[in-house]
Amino acid sequence: SSCTCGRIIWLSQHCDGFVLNLGTGKCEARIEAVLGPACSSVQFQPENLKEVVADVFWRMWNAWQPAEGIKVAG
Repeated sequence: SSCTCGRIIWLSQHCDGFVLNLGTGKCEARIEAVLGPACSSVQFQPENLKEVVADVFWRMWNAWQPAEGIKVAG
């Protein structure tokens, strides 16, 4: 969904480290995100992309400290 796409873009722009690999053939997909002290690494089936991205996004969102000190619910 476009929401998932937006979350992937946000993660790539705000995380200190971000990797998304959808895998090939029988390999599982993998997502890794690091933002300050928060770290998330998940292996998953590609069909679960939406749920996994949402989970990682909210973990990183909760750890994010914007420079301006203002956070708008996303």
